[in-house]
Amino acid sequence: MTDNNGTTSQQEEQSPPRSQNGDQQQQNISEGRSHRLGGIDDPPSLSQSCMSVVRKFERGENVKVTALLEIQALLAAANLSQEALTQSFSLYIKLLDSIENRKSKAAERGGNGESNIVATNRKRPVDEEEEESEGDIDPQSASRRKIDETVLPWLNRASSSNRTFLSESLEKTRVILANLAREPKYARSTIQSQPDCPVFSTEDWDDIVNGKPARLDHIFSSMHATTLDERQTQKVGEVEFKFGPPVPGKRVNNSGDWQIVFAKYSKALTFVFPHRADELEKYSEHIIRLFGALPELDHDKVINYDKAIRYRVSQSRQYELTDFSEFQDLFLHWIQASPSKVRESGQRENRSRRREPCKRYNEGRCPNTAQSCGYQHVCGKCNRNDHTRPKCPN
Repeated sequence: MTDNNGTTSQQEEQSPPRSQNGDQQQQNISEGRSHRLGGIDDPPSLSQSCMSVVRKFERGENVKVTALLEIQALLAAANLSQEALTQSFSLYIKLLDSIENRKSKAAERGGNGESNIVATNRKRPVDEEEEESEGDIDPQSASRRKIDETVLPWLNRASSSNRTFLSESLEKTRVILANLAREPKYARSTIQSQPDCPVFSTEDWDDIVNGKPARLDHIFSSMHATTLDERQTQKVGEVEFKFGPPVPGKRVNNSGDWQIVFAKYSKALTFVFPHRADELEKYSEHIIRLFGALPELDHDKVINYDKAIRYRVSQSRQYELTDFSEFQDLFLHWIQASPSKVRESGQRENRSRRREPCKRYNEGRCPNTAQSCGYQHVCGKCNRNDHTRPKCPN
């Protein structure tokens, strides 16, 4: 727009065309930039605000201490529980440490230190990935080359008769797991940074992201933990040692324990795989019915049966937990053929008792016969059955 002197209004020149304004805002949102309240209808979420601080540190716009203080202030203002605040703050510390580590390694190689922790939407060139693997991991990785997928028979099956067609739910699970496998640590960090993320330990989130079976004993122990269960790694030469608590403090031993822990696990699993909610509900009903059908002494059979099913499902992408017909061998092995651990221990205890002399018999006051007594009617000194201890000639 020009005035009478033919000059263009400065305000008109500086403001972008109306048709580009929406595109500009969408571009800013996609890049994860923070906005003022006037730029968009709603303020950015807590995770977006924190990740914006992380990106500023990544671009070198602030130092690590400043970034930590800003993130701490954002989390404190969100009225989170102490456990959620600690877990979230620990996550962002790890992100900043990872970026700092990548910057230092890139500086040694003469790079600009750009991290891909928070910018995974940009697809890296093949030569860049090879350069990173050669410089970051170990000397043996330098000999690794990109796999030639054209010669892999399982990826080039022309005949559809040789393929296994999955249900809609299984296909969704397979696609999500394949995507998570590309950046499992980053995927887990995005899960834990969500405001409505269920309370779940980092190690158990890793099991879900990597498609591993849940460790119900570990989940049970972490429900009332007071400290982080951090595994420490120490590398001596080419040998790597991992230290951490090997045995969980609490174990799932009965129906009540299992239902509590499985409900917590289901809530976390459906946060990542929402389409599996119906499958988990039906599977839980199946296991609970087995608990109800068996005496409490045999509940360990059901617990082992559950472990075996979840392990088999994790080893293949063609089974759901509700494919009970595919687990008949596990049912026979663990439910019908497997003896109870409690009953086994009781039998061992009875056998050990039968080897001990009866004290009451040696005192002359045992009301049981030699056949019905739980202990041997023999001398408590020489183990002969023709006399008692007071009459022992030895």
